[in-house]
Amino acid sequence: MKNRKLDGCSILVVEDELLLLLDMQKTFEDAGAKVVAAVGYDRALALADTPGLNVAVIDCSLAASNGWTLCAHLTQLGVPFVFCTGRDRDSVSAWSDAPFISKPAHPERLVDLVSSAFGRGPGHLQRALTTT
Repeated sequence: MKNRKLDGCSILVVEDELLLLLDMQKTFEDAGAKVVAAVGYDRALALADTPGLNVAVIDCSLAASNGWTLCAHLTQLGVPFVFCTGRDRDSVSAWSDAPFISKPAHPERLVDLVSSAFGRGPGHLQRALTTT
């Protein structure tokens, strides 16, 4: 991928399928991001406090209570997240404001969605307030 839309972005990727996780990690790194990866929610909860984390990509098929705990924790930290899942939109109705993309996701579309979520995060708001 030649487009580096994610330069300077730190992403937490949470996925239960290792090959998909590695594929997303490469996609985001090729777009300029630093990636912190977790197979499962327990590890993701620990990594959610990574300094400088800008956005998370979450496979909600892991769901369970830990998944929603992770979403609540990220929300409390001000870290926006995107759902990337094989499930339908209704499976994340508790977090209907979060961007959603179905798997398999085209890499450029996924990067665009994450870039958009990154741009809407608290850092973007702070930059907008200091430049006006």
